[in-house]
Amino acid sequence: MDLSQNIYKLDLEQQINDKDYLLLIGPTGVGKSKLFNQMKLEQINSQFRNRSKSLDDIKNSDINNETKIFKEGILDNQYIIVDTPSLQLQDDIDTRELIIKHFQDYISSRKYISSLAIVLNFERTDLMKSKALQVVKYLRKFIKIISIIIVNMELSENEEEDQQHLINSFKFIQYNQIIFIKKQMNQQQILEQIKKIKFIKTKIDFEDTVFKNCRENDDNINKMQQLIIRKIQSFNFFEIYFINIKCFQMQNQLIISIYFNFMHNLFIES
Repeated sequence: MDLSQNIYKLDLEQQINDKDYLLLIGPTGVGKSKLFNQMKLEQINSQFRNRSKSLDDIKNSDINNETKIFKEGILDNQYIIVDTPSLQLQDDIDTRELIIKHFQDYISSRKYISSLAIVLNFERTDLMKSKALQVVKYLRKFIKIISIIIVNMELSENEEEDQQHLINSFKFIQYNQIIFIKKQMNQQQILEQIKKIKFIKTKIDFEDTVFKNCRENDDNINKMQQLIIRKIQSFNFFEIYFINIKCFQMQNQLIISIYFNFMHNLFIES
């Protein structure tokens, strides 16, 4: 590694340790990239510098493709604002696993994340709640650092009344902070809103979440599959029953189908 690479590595580590990372998250079309661009941020020359991709880009890309899908910019020399890919885990399994893999790779490369901000377009409250829940249900473990950013508040006919209504409507999420952004706001005005968020440097641990490392899941699945085959061969009903419970906990269709195919054939033959 030459001197310039060493300097780059040290510079990146310094960014990780000193700055507050705020990830803009949410499903497609909520305005993450527009908000990122509106802030007119200084771009960071990091390994995840490339433009954010749309959901279609993600679907058409290879999981091992070197092109990254997170875009970073620095605000007020303190906040690293991160535009992230669409967090839509209700899609097909391949797309879901690809999105999870990209989030794992990015977050594992950062020592701390200080805030996860769910971005929502100002629209009907029920629609905003639905979109927020799409994200929160996967990240509830990190609720202390989850905030909500409502964009396009200029569409409100009564901003003060609507803001109070939304503050009350989203209380069930137990969010860190909720802030409101209008299209005409400049960088300084947005910064004033961002500073309302309580930044808490947090080491993200994906244990017990949908983002748990895929390799760990694959290893567990392979072990469970081998265990099922051994118990089937030894014909131990008591142990197979408890394996069945484990299968459902892991929610893996392959090992569940192995078990049920065996049981179906067993009772047909008997």
